[in-house]
Amino acid sequence: MKKLFAFSILSSSIFLNATPLKAEWDHWAVKYFDIFDTRGFGIYTVESGTGTETLRTTKCFVDSGINECEAVIGNGSYLDSTTGKLFIENQSGEFHSYDLSSDTWTNEGSAWTSNYLQNGTFKRPSVVGNSDGSVKIEMSGSKIYEKKSDGSIQIGSDTDDIDVVS
Repeated sequence: MKKLFAFSILSSSIFLNATPLKAEWDHWAVKYFDIFDTRGFGIYTVESGTGTETLRTTKCFVDSGINECEAVIGNGSYLDSTTGKLFIENQSGEFHSYDLSSDTWTNEGSAWTSNYLQNGTFKRPSVVGNSDGSVKIEMSGSKIYEKKSDGSIQIGSDTDDIDVVS
């Protein structure tokens, strides 16, 4: 009984003295500074609940015209969900990636999509649902989770998985 009482006191003191969780950023955002600013774009992380932004890096794609830096980014810009890198497309169709963890930029060259129509490529979905009620979640082509039409659930690929049958 003494052990139970001591454990309950210890547990409650841990929860009562716990530091509240701080909200983390959940969006990337890109801003153009000014027509004559040599920094070009500001790359920010933003906590959407409060609007709090943090400038992480800057990038100038040199403009051969009157401006110091290009004022727009390409429609092909995206966030790679596997690596976490932000890919920014410049007006020439080149991609430059930013890695927040190492604070580095890399010139990735032209995209493989440059050989196709501007809106002619479509990403395979990672979550697929069917009319029979089954659902499959994949990452990079590997199955992570599948709910079959009979209600059973498979976690992992077919060769090394966990099956839950209802």
